[in-house]
Amino acid sequence: MLHPSGFPACPPATLEPAGRGPKACPKGSSAGPVGKATGYVAFGTEVVPETATIEPFYAPGGGLEFFTFGHAPVLLEVLSKAHFVAASGLFSKELIAEVPLVETVPGAQDASVKTISVTVGSAIRKNGKTIYYGRVPKKCPTGGFPAKAELIFAGLGGLPQTTVAKTLKVPCPRR
Repeated sequence: MLHPSGFPACPPATLEPAGRGPKACPKGSSAGPVGKATGYVAFGTEVVPETATIEPFYAPGGGLEFFTFGHAPVLLEVLSKAHFVAASGLFSKELIAEVPLVETVPGAQDASVKTISVTVGSAIRKNGKTIYYGRVPKKCPTGGFPAKAELIFAGLGGLPQTTVAKTLKVPCPRR
């Protein structure tokens, strides 16, 4: 169950490459701890690894924004947007995230992603009461809650559109 109202949002313009950056976002707009992405960038025929941080923020209108920052070997500042929609079956919500094409240096191949690890969720206190962005049911199934992540990569440059899905178990909260 999601409760996005009441959480401060960080305007997308703040996180755009021309913006002031994550430190200028309002207090409480962070949607979780800093995550990490690993991938590759190409310089001619040489392909080298790139590690980047991913900072989740609450977006205006109840969605999410992910600010990705890499600094070596190339400078990357990428803003991705996401929102939740109702789902059916085993899952009650589906997160739809836009993963933009990431250009590295002029004339080079676009960056590619190997792994993404990010956690979303936080709580705020208002009028002495704790408000959680997301809540899970009180009863937790053995092994945790079933979850599924799905990334859809656009078919560009003659490549087919590709969907990558990963199922996992979200740990039961400590009581």
